[in-house]
Amino acid sequence: MIVNEQDNHEQNSIDPVKEPSLEQWKTLYGLAAELKKLAPWKSLRDHNLLMIELPKKDEPVFCSVMGGGSMTFGISVYPDYNSFFRLNQLLQAESHIDNMLQMMNQRCISCQFGDRDEIEPADRKIIKALGLRFRGQNQWTYFRSVNPGQFPWYLNADEADILIRTMEQLLPACRSYMNGEVSIDFEEQVMLRRYYSEEEDSWKMESFSTQNFQIPLSGIPLTLTDEVEMARLKKKKKTKAVLELATAYIPIPFRSKDGLIRTPHLAVLMDRNTETVIRQKIMSDPESSETVPADMLLDYVMDYGRPSALHVRTVQDAISLQDLCSELGIRLHAGGNMDLSNDLFFEFMCQLGQGLNEDFDDDEGEDDDDDDFFF
Repeated sequence: MIVNEQDNHEQNSIDPVKEPSLEQWKTLYGLAAELKKLAPWKSLRDHNLLMIELPKKDEPVFCSVMGGGSMTFGISVYPDYNSFFRLNQLLQAESHIDNMLQMMNQRCISCQFGDRDEIEPADRKIIKALGLRFRGQNQWTYFRSVNPGQFPWYLNADEADILIRTMEQLLPACRSYMNGEVSIDFEEQVMLRRYYSEEEDSWKMESFSTQNFQIPLSGIPLTLTDEVEMARLKKKKKTKAVLELATAYIPIPFRSKDGLIRTPHLAVLMDRNTETVIRQKIMSDPESSETVPADMLLDYVMDYGRPSALHVRTVQDAISLQDLCSELGIRLHAGGNMDLSNDLFFEFMCQLGQGLNEDFDDDEGEDDDDDDFFF
């Protein structure tokens, strides 16, 4: 049986059910009003990142200002190193399909300024309770949370707290940059770093180089608890097979038991030598998504023997499999060419898009009041 050891990552402490208090909402909307008035998107672009080290928080938060393209206005906050890694994977995507896959794999909290039709009933309820009024294009304030495989959703209390603490430091950081109080050339692979100096009892800012910055990643190590089964797997013959193991979130929204709008997670195991799919599985349960890829690999070993090598998409993917591969003598490669699985995902997406278009053509002109349909 594959299990994931307890991970002390601080995001695991977030309670997805607990809603922000009215006082938290009041603070958030107040900070958002300051942000809108400051309009940092006039000076910053979305790739000009700010790193803020909040007191009593183990990992920094990373901020991106949206609006330089005059389309989406606001900020996105990436609350830890793992989410920052996911953002970098998106920024470094070299193909259209890779970009699509990384878009569904993001983790961030955002404050946005949109139009009236972007506001949901839950937002209106809060706005009314606070006695606020908005009018005009890109003037309506709302907040969203995004997790891998999950469509944008409302904030919980812990996320609201992180966003409040971040915005309280982001605003002065943006003001200082816009007023010329801090000099930084974002074209030189740097971020604007803001941190609290206990020695001087004040907040400081400086340029932080990302050129040789290695993102510290925390993963969930997977282990095989059945020692007898592991012994049997180790005795399997070693083959010349080279495998590719990849996962992707498929943009088919469904409402999960917890009320969130999620997407299925597709895992595929492929043989690079024969360019064939050996195993595939679609998962709807977030917890099973963590262990299914490893289960697929171990099932393959049991049936066909131990492959010589396994390729995965990212270092983050490799972290969860490195112990198993080390035990079984499988060379593990992270990054590099993943064209085989990318082509499969691209074909799947194209077929999905064609099917959705045909469904839309069939339904055109018909009334559909089904609130659970999210396309």
